[in-house]
Amino acid sequence: MNITYIRAYNSVLSLNARKEYSISTDTLLRSCPGDKPMKTLLVLVCVLAYGVSPLRAQKAGDAGAGIVFGNPTGSTAKFWLNSSRALNISVGFNTKLALYGDYLWHSWKALPQPSKGRLPVYLGLGAKIMPSSSNEFGLRAVAGIAYWLPRDPLEIFLEAVPVLRLFHGGGAGLEASAGLRYYFKGAL
Repeated sequence: MNITYIRAYNSVLSLNARKEYSISTDTLLRSCPGDKPMKTLLVLVCVLAYGVSPLRAQKAGDAGAGIVFGNPTGSTAKFWLNSSRALNISVGFNTKLALYGDYLWHSWKALPQPSKGRLPVYLGLGAKIMPSSSNEFGLRAVAGIAYWLPRDPLEIFLEAVPVLRLFHGGGAGLEASAGLRYYFKGAL
């Protein structure tokens, strides 16, 4: 799969393989809060993806980067430790900056596998910090499902994340997000 072109204004990211997938970044940026940070983040992800060759993921040392939408909206990176365990880190914005990281356990056999692609479920534990909110800190429990495209190094994922806030009033909340990660060859 190759990225064929990137235009800075009214840009379109076109990924060619046997099928063609197009993402209009104009549409993505209009729907995201914090316009300038998201534009910078999206351009950075596109530039990184442009110069790197794809690799089948789920092996120790494989890495992917992408975009996550929801609470918070931002960038995400996933680093595989082995075929079933990975680290996920993200930087996002809701109304304020949020940083979080998770240790994830994947099951490739929990659901019936489609005839094309792969469909894992995963669980994880992690932490979230919001440095601009007087260093608000919370513990995260992640439950997610992903779909790996059959011939492309792309992962589409959906997560539900209960968060237990430990400081500044405490409490609990539920966050949900969806996103896309592109995996790189020789990233680590």
